[in-house]
Amino acid sequence: MANGKPGRPRGPNYEKNLQKRLRAARNRQSQAQRAREDIREFKDSRMYALAKSMFHGVQSREQEEKKPVFTSEEQSLINQGIRLRNPDRPSFNDLRKLSYSNTLVGAIHKVRIDDLGQFGRPFREKEGFDFDLEDPDKSPGDGDKELIRDARKFFEFMGDKVEGWQNRDRFHAVFQFMIRDTLAIDSVAFYLVRNRRGQVVEVKYLDPATIYPTIESGYKNDPRTRWVQIVNNTVVETFTDEEIIVRHQNELSDVRYRNSGLSPAEVSVMEIIATMNALKFNRDRFSNNPPPGFLYLPGNMPQEVLDDLQVQWENMFSGNNNNHRIPLITSEAQDLKFTNLNTLSDMAFEKLMQWVTTFTLAAHGMDQAELGLRLMGSQGLSEGSMDGRIDAAMTRAKKSMLSYFADVCNDIKETVDKYEPLVFVFNGVEKEDEDKRLERDEKLVKSIELMDEVRTRRDMPTVGEALRKIYGLPDDKFEQVKYAGAVVMDTNWIQSGAQLVQNLAGGAEGDMGMPPEASEQQEFDFEDYDPSKEENAPEGDWG
Repeated sequence: MANGKPGRPRGPNYEKNLQKRLRAARNRQSQAQRAREDIREFKDSRMYALAKSMFHGVQSREQEEKKPVFTSEEQSLINQGIRLRNPDRPSFNDLRKLSYSNTLVGAIHKVRIDDLGQFGRPFREKEGFDFDLEDPDKSPGDGDKELIRDARKFFEFMGDKVEGWQNRDRFHAVFQFMIRDTLAIDSVAFYLVRNRRGQVVEVKYLDPATIYPTIESGYKNDPRTRWVQIVNNTVVETFTDEEIIVRHQNELSDVRYRNSGLSPAEVSVMEIIATMNALKFNRDRFSNNPPPGFLYLPGNMPQEVLDDLQVQWENMFSGNNNNHRIPLITSEAQDLKFTNLNTLSDMAFEKLMQWVTTFTLAAHGMDQAELGLRLMGSQGLSEGSMDGRIDAAMTRAKKSMLSYFADVCNDIKETVDKYEPLVFVFNGVEKEDEDKRLERDEKLVKSIELMDEVRTRRDMPTVGEALRKIYGLPDDKFEQVKYAGAVVMDTNWIQSGAQLVQNLAGGAEGDMGMPPEASEQQEFDFEDYDPSKEENAPEGDWG
């Protein structure tokens, strides 16, 4: 015991070690104090604020990645004031898949695009889009012609030649978009890009399947927002009425389907699905074909004979690629008996395909001959040419779609003030058949029109002017033939009206300008006729 206290006695180095421990404790205390001061200084520094902001952003992103669904996304969009497509109807994506994946619908759309696609180019000689004056009684002056050329360029390049115009879709490509979208989903959409002065400088074509209207109060109670663009159930952009043009060819008054169109693909969706099912059924027959029948064998046949017969039968009648086997069944029959299970599936398949193809073509307003098909009720060998039916069907489809596209383009034209005196038109919609034109002119010239009237309407010279040019007639001779085309190829006219024209042509003269004495009919006296005096008369006895 040391100092009268219990415990271990102190060693000789006790004081020295105690001082070391005290210095270490003071060092730790001072370091902790400096650390606390450094922390206070760091929290007051700008670096601390930036670091805290960065880590907060990282944590926020981690939280945003977790998006549990509490309500239907479509219901949420409806609550925000968006009019979605009626769920009873096929979706836009399904309709587009039908047009992409179905051979029949794809062929119909391809023919329509090939037929109408050339109207997406400026009019040159045969067909294309152009501009006319809205006032039909006004003749275009030099200023109007320059305005028309400017409007052609504006639509051809989908806007003015401002920065970035080289990367735009040309109207020819946009016109094909319009045709395909109209046939598939019956909708087109254009976004009008304006400059700071509010002038339209560019027109962009949008995917109409992503554009939806809003209710009267607008999107999220903003009455200015009339349209929204939805991609993957997310609103990515909003539009006002001045920023977008959305049109449908076949509008519906049904309150359930208002503000949406009815496309040919949707009308024929049942027939298209039937076509796909029929093709699948026919394809499956090659891989999973049912047996064509059963073979019944006498029940008293020995097992060895039965086994040999079964092996030989299966080797002979196992189907293509061994895709079916004919079952052998023993019965009480005394003779071999085969029961045929084959139905007239080939005929049923063919008729089904013809029916659904016919209805699909009818929904698209197309004649089967336009696709090179020959279906039920087609033209017989003794019937006339199919050209008339094809031309009528193509002309009907052209008029319907091109008139709708012209209305859409005129709506775009109305957004550019300087093009107000003009109207957008398509030229070359109806190609007149020359044979039919000749037949019509022939009927007119035989009934109510003069020959010169028909020639003048064709921008041809009159008959008298043609004779003067071809034969180089002088003026006095031309006056005699000037009215040569003033005739109607009708019997009554030839008998009564021809003399009037001759009087106009010859005045006091007779037929074709000859003197009256030369035109009078002379009575012929056979007693004064001597055949031997005729030129080139054969030698002989003339009595």
